[in-house]
Amino acid sequence: MQYSVKKVLFSLTLGRIIRYSLLAFLAARYGRQMLTVISQQGHPVFIAVIGLITAVMAALIFILASKRKKRAPS
Repeated sequence: MQYSVKKVLFSLTLGRIIRYSLLAFLAARYGRQMLTVISQQGHPVFIAVIGLITAVMAALIFILASKRKKRAPS
């Protein structure tokens, strides 16, 4: 797969523009509300975020391990 440098750089730039624009919009829209929720209920929110991160990591490890098993010759 040979892609031109211009196309790769354009794709990376466009993806970053979209990602950071969306992040800035969400921070501007919901940032103060989230700070209020976290300051009032900090401990349960922290535990929920840690649980979510753990679940996502476990799912990624499972998916990557299953792909490696399919590639390995029997």
